[in-house]
Amino acid sequence: MFSKIQMLFGVVSNFIIKRWFVSMFIVLVVGASGYYGFVNYWSNSENGATYVTEKIKLTDIKSIVSGSGRVLSSREVELTPDVSGKVVWINKSNGDFVKRGQAILSIDGSDSRQDVEDAKISLETVKLELEEMLKPADEIDILQAENDLILAQKAQEDIESEVDDFYKNSSERYNFLNEFYVEMEDIMEDFAEHFDENMYDGNDFETNLARNNLEYYKILIEEYNSSAGLIEDDIKKSCEKSLNSYIETEEIYKNVYSFSESSDVIKAINKTQDFIEEMNVALNKYVNFIKLYKNELEKNEAAPKIRSNVNPLDMANSHLVILNSYETLLGDYEETFSEYDNQLDTLNKNLTEAKLETMNEEKTLQDLRDGPDELTIRAKNITIKQKENNLREAREILGEHVVYAPFDGILTDFDITLGEQVSTSTNVAYLITTQNKAEIEFNEIDFIKIEKGQKAIITFDAFEDLEVIGEVSSLDVVGKVTSGVVTYNVEILFDAKNENIKNGMSLLVDIVIEFSENTVVIPSSAISTMRDKLFVRVLENGKPRQVPITIGVENDTHGEILSGLSKGMELITKTIEGANGETELNPKNNSSGLGIPGFGTTAGSGRFRPTGTVSNGTPH
Repeated sequence: MFSKIQMLFGVVSNFIIKRWFVSMFIVLVVGASGYYGFVNYWSNSENGATYVTEKIKLTDIKSIVSGSGRVLSSREVELTPDVSGKVVWINKSNGDFVKRGQAILSIDGSDSRQDVEDAKISLETVKLELEEMLKPADEIDILQAENDLILAQKAQEDIESEVDDFYKNSSERYNFLNEFYVEMEDIMEDFAEHFDENMYDGNDFETNLARNNLEYYKILIEEYNSSAGLIEDDIKKSCEKSLNSYIETEEIYKNVYSFSESSDVIKAINKTQDFIEEMNVALNKYVNFIKLYKNELEKNEAAPKIRSNVNPLDMANSHLVILNSYETLLGDYEETFSEYDNQLDTLNKNLTEAKLETMNEEKTLQDLRDGPDELTIRAKNITIKQKENNLREAREILGEHVVYAPFDGILTDFDITLGEQVSTSTNVAYLITTQNKAEIEFNEIDFIKIEKGQKAIITFDAFEDLEVIGEVSSLDVVGKVTSGVVTYNVEILFDAKNENIKNGMSLLVDIVIEFSENTVVIPSSAISTMRDKLFVRVLENGKPRQVPITIGVENDTHGEILSGLSKGMELITKTIEGANGETELNPKNNSSGLGIPGFGTTAGSGRFRPTGTVSNGTPH
C-alpha cells in the first residue's frame, strides 16, 4: 500500500515538474475562484451579520392553477350568441369550413356602437381636460384673473359701504320708531277703555252687571251662545299679553335715542314687530267677538238697554270702525318695519355673495400661478382610468354581438336568415371539429380563477418531452358534489400534431391565470411581513435597508414587485447571523413565509405547482 502511494506521489511530482506552467495556471484559477466566491458571499457584512445578495433583474412571471384529466375524442359544439337581437350580417353558409376566430354572423349592435362612441368621447374629453390643466398658465389668463379679482374686491367694498351707511343712518329709523310710540300711546289708552269703562244705565239688571265693553258683549251673547264666556277669557288673555308686550317694548324704546347705535335701534324695531304681531291677534279676536254679538242681536231681535239714546248696533259698528282703524295703522307700521328688515337682509346676503366671489377669484388666480396640485392631477388620472375601463367594457359588449368560431371546423345545421331574432338560448349552428380537447376537474377555489380564453400548458404522462398549448373553451355552470366536495369541469381545446396522442390518455394541465413580462421578479423567501405590511431588504453601500413593496402577479416561489424595487438593486436573499454562522433567510419576518396563495416560479425556472391547485381532483 505504501509503495502505491509513493508511486502516485512520484507521478504527480513528475507531472508538476514537467508541466510547471500548466500547474501554476490551475493553482491561479482555483485561487481566484475561491477569492471571488469569498468576496461575493462573505464580504457584505455588518455588526457580525453577513448578507448574501443578488442583483434584481427583469424577467417574466406567471401564476397558474393545475389539474389532471384525459384526452377526449373529436366533437360537435353548439354555437349560441352572447346577446339577443336581430341578425344583420351572415358571413358563412351551412357546410362551410371556418377557421378559429373567424366571424360567422353579427347581431344588431347599434346601441352598443353608440355606447363605444360615447365612451371614446368621454375619455377624450377627460384627457383634454388633463392636458389643459397641465399647460402653463397664459400671461393673458393671469392678467384676466387679476382683473376679475380687482372687480370682485371693488364690488365687495361697495356693498360693505352700503351696509355701513345702513347702520350709520339710524336717525331716520329712530324718528319713525318714535312716531309709532307717540301714536300708540293714545291707541293703547283707548284700547284699554274697553276693559275699564262702565258704560251702562242702572235700569237693566243684566247689563248693570257689566263693568266694561268686553264684559257687556259677553253677557248679551251668553244668553244666546253658551261659549261666550270661553271666548271672552281667550280675548282677555290675548289682550293682556299684548298690553304686557307693549309695556316691555316701550321700556326698550325709551332707552334708545336718535344718536344711539343702529344695532340698538334695530333691536327696538324687532321687539316692536313682536308687539305688533301680538296686538293684531288680540284685535282680530275682539273684532270677531263684536261681529258675533251683532249677529246674535240681529238674529234674536234683541234690544238691550245701554246708555240713553244709544242704539246697540250703532255702538257695535262704532267699535268695529275704531278697532279696524287700529289694525290698518298697525299694518302700515309693520310694512315699514319689514322694509327695514328686508333691506338689511338683502344687504347681508349681497355681502356674503360678494365675499364668496372674491374668495373664488383669489383661488382662481392662485391656481393659475401655482398650477394644478398633485391631488387634483391624481384625481384626473383616476377618472381617465375609469373612462378607459368604460371604453374597454363597451368594446367587449360590442364584440359580443358577433358569433366567432371557437376553433377550426365545419358548420352544420346553420339555417339562420337575415333579420331573424335570436337570443342567448338560440342554437345558431353546430361546429364539427377533429380538434382534441381535454376535460379537467377543479375544486371551487381554483375554478373561480379560470375564465374562457385563458391559455393552458398541457403535458402527457406518455410523452416525457411533449408540451402542447391549449385554450379554455368552456366551463361548467353547475358543479357536482362528491363526498361533500364540489368540483367543476373545465374544457380545454388543443391542436396536437403528434398522431400518437390517443383518446383517453392522461394529461396534466397548467392554466395561466396571470402573466406579466419583463418585470421585477424576486424570490418569495426574500419578502418579509411586519404589521401586515410587505417589505424586502436591499444592500446599499454595504448596509441593509428595508424597502416597502407592493405585489402584483404571484406564484408559489416568486412574486412580481409593482413598487419599491428597480432593476440593478442588490436584494438580500439570505442573512448569516453572528460568529456561529447560523443562517436565517428572513431574520425580521414575523410570519413563516409570505402566506400569500398563488406564489409560483418565473418563466424558464421549470415546472411548478401553486398552492391550492388541484391534481386528480384532490387539493395539494
